[in-house]
Amino acid sequence: MALFLTVPDVIWLHRRITGLQSPFHYARLEEAVFLQYAQGDAKAVIERAAQVAAGFGRLRPFTRANRATGIGTALSFLLANGIEPAVASGNLQELATFENDPKSAASWLRGHSRPSKATLGIPVAEALDSVMQRFGPDLATLDREEGATPEVMVSAPRLSGEFVRF
Repeated sequence: MALFLTVPDVIWLHRRITGLQSPFHYARLEEAVFLQYAQGDAKAVIERAAQVAAGFGRLRPFTRANRATGIGTALSFLLANGIEPAVASGNLQELATFENDPKSAASWLRGHSRPSKATLGIPVAEALDSVMQRFGPDLATLDREEGATPEVMVSAPRLSGEFVRF
């Protein structure tokens, strides 16, 4: 049984990467997160992770750090599902170059991962923490390199839970 990240999980990850509560386009964010549920073989975890990594670059739901958030989400998804990313520090930039090419991203991920000792994976919250501990500086570097995404219709959550349009 696969474990999936939720929209709030990804918002939390994005905040950890950027250090900010950035506005976002909710429908695009939901679509990017739901790429984890891609049709096909349920055991094709790497292919699903690649869809997520590439999808954030294409859909650009946040006003910044889309590639970094997509890659962080993909790595967390792998860990939660029993696949250990074997990526050296500084190598995430390579994965970021496949932001519109899920097949190449999947090939890259296959070459940079191995089965985890926890074959059933770990809880999503632990996977998110682990990714930030291991790859936080690299993800922040991707954020700085990407720059801002111009958006007209984005949403930011208020404490009340409602969304404000900018």
